[in-house]
Amino acid sequence: MPKEFRAYLLDRNSHIVKAIDLQAEDDTEASDAVLDLAKNGDVEVWEGSRVVVRIPKVD
Repeated sequence: MPKEFRAYLLDRNSHIVKAIDLQAEDDTEASDAVLDLAKNGDVEVWEGSRVVVRIPKVD
């Protein structure tokens, strides 16, 4: 059963620019689903109050 995650696109000051709700089977799938966002800034993936991963901006 898929889990609920939220990804946050961050600006250079770590302020939230955009939030995206997503469903994934596990942490890896959720992280992989938002890799393209990292072209625009750092991305954090959360499951509830738990930080799953912070992906740095890809230059």
